[in-house]
Amino acid sequence: LYSMDVESDWQHAEQRMDMLETLCDYADKNLHEPHRTIFQLRFEEGLKLKDNANRLDMNVKTVFKYLGQSIQSVQKQFKF
Repeated sequence: LYSMDVESDWQHAEQRMDMLETLCDYADKNLHEPHRTIFQLRFEEGLKLKDNANRLDMNVKTVFKYLGQSIQSVQKQFKF
């Protein structure tokens, strides 16, 4: 029973990673700057909004706005 649970968890993790890779590929090909960079920093590098803003020398509210627009675009494309 334990091995079945571990296998199921592993498959679930692989599916999530595949989906994240698909989303990042979409972002790379379809989002324009600065949306693309902000999306990549948040989801590929795991930076928080404040760190993202500091790295790009932008206001946190602006980063939040651009990230929200990017997420809406991805949601619309993949119908989440």
